[in-house]
Amino acid sequence: MSETQWVHPELRWGEVFLCNDSPEDFEHVGWTTKRLGEVAYRKDGTEVGPSSNLYPVFVQASELEETGIDPATVGFNATV
Repeated sequence: MSETQWVHPELRWGEVFLCNDSPEDFEHVGWTTKRLGEVAYRKDGTEVGPSSNLYPVFVQASELEETGIDPATVGFNATV
């Protein structure tokens, strides 16, 4: 029996969900292709909530691969 993995609904093709972060900390994320999303979620797919001031951070899988990082090992869901 296979286990279904939750995928962030804002994930675009070729991206990896990296983490949830504040807009202030997002500025310090070092990836060139970083993108700040709108709604932060927990690993189980429930919303974190707007009062947390957290937003999803996405990065292109190709940028990770160029630095020798396997995108499947980053964040908590695979690339689309």
